[in-house]
Amino acid sequence: MVTGAGAFRVDPDVVGIQCGVLDDLAETVSALEPSHTDLDTEAYGMAGRLFASSATRAMRSGAYGIRALSRSLAELSSDAKDAAGEYLRGELATVQLLTAIDVPRGDPFVEDPAAPR
Repeated sequence: MVTGAGAFRVDPDVVGIQCGVLDDLAETVSALEPSHTDLDTEAYGMAGRLFASSATRAMRSGAYGIRALSRSLAELSSDAKDAAGEYLRGELATVQLLTAIDVPRGDPFVEDPAAPR
């Protein structure tokens, strides 16, 4: 996220919460998918036979859309988790590199009287 000062910052806890919401939404959407998408052409007599293939195509198309949306939400959640993990690994690597720098103590232009000659 962008902070008020315009800096970029990732809060892994917030990303985790958002991923949980996406996972729940993917599960809810998935539950909307019909268990079957074929109509019984004999159930409604002649009218059923006339309209069953059109209705079946529409149901299959809707089921495909529901399935695709559910998968997309789950994939988005997974990608966000991966991105947050990469951010944390990069941040840790930066901290480790910075702490490994040997910074001299004191003023390098002033001779330390206690230093051996």
